[in-house]
This record gives sequence, structure tokens and C-alpha cells, in this order.
Amino acid sequence: MKLFKKIIICIIFSCIIFSSVTGFALSCESKYFKINVADSLDLYEILVRLNIKSYLHVDAAKKVIDSSLTGILKENIDALYLEVSDCLDIHVYSFQINLEIVPDNETLIERIGPFAEDLINPGSYYSEQKNTIYISFKALGVSALAHETAEAIISHYFLIPPPEKFRKILAGYVESTVNRIDNTSR
Repeated sequence: MKLFKKIIICIIFSCIIFSSVTGFALSCESKYFKINVADSLDLYEILVRLNIKSYLHVDAAKKVIDSSLTGILKENIDALYLEVSDCLDIHVYSFQINLEIVPDNETLIERIGPFAEDLINPGSYYSEQKNTIYISFKALGVSALAHETAEAIISHYFLIPPPEKFRKILAGYVESTVNRIDNTSR
């Protein structure tokens, strides 16, 4: 019995230690995303890379209660989700997903683990099993994030997941639509 208690205490202690060492400087939660940003990345530079300003849901960004960079990031990512959702005409109101922004492709490959074997040059990846979008700072942009968000929405919407090729085609459509919207607003 004492050995069992010691083992349980060690497991709990290990979980506490390893859960606090995540490598993320920023962890915040928006309406649709749990966002984790690697500690080596600058939040302002992330917002510049995303440059979200031209969407139908830009009014959501005007209603930012939290005017900090974190608040702006949360509101803009949620606005992008709404735009992707409208583009697909799929509205998943209980949508909640993890988003991890990592510094480079090597870190991305480490984070996605065995799924990296099938990818040629990963810059972003959606893991259905982990309910997480992984994106490297190098690949970070509105179109890449829209593409992965579209894959996540499609995976959450259908009870029987559609084939991967179908998801990729729809996500490509969303990506091209977002690019067109972004290019016409400049």
C-alpha cells in the first residue's frame, strides 16, 4: 500500500513538473481557440505576419475589450475562424481547438511526431487526433492558418470524417478564397 502511494505521488509530481515546462511563453483562450505561442516568438511579429484586416467579421475586431496584443490576437483569430466557417458554409458553434505557433519547421516536426513522416515540407499541420493546429512562424500567414482551420472545421462537422483528399480540396478552396479577399483589400 505504501509503495502504491509513493508511485501515485511520483506520477502526480512528474505531471505537475512536465505540464509546467511547455516551452510556450503565451497561452490564452479565445472563443474558438486555445492559443499557445512559443517563448522565442514576438507576439507583435505574429500579428504583423497574420495581418488580418480585410474580413467580413472585422467588426468583431472593433469590439475588442482587451486592447492588449493578446486580446487583438484572440479576436483576429476568432474573426478568421468565422470567415472560414462562412466560406465553407459550415458553422460549428461548439468548435474549440488548440493552436500552437512554433518557431521553425524542426520544432513543428518534433511536436507532430510520427505524423511528420508523410509530410514533405511541413509548415503547418492539423492533427485530428490531438485536435490541434501546428504552424511554424516561417509559414505563418492568413492563408496557411485558414487552410488548417478549414480542415479542422470539416473534421468537426462530419460524423464520419470525409477522405483526406476531400478535406484538402475544400481547404485549398478556402485558402484561395482568403488569398483573393486579402489581395483585393490591399
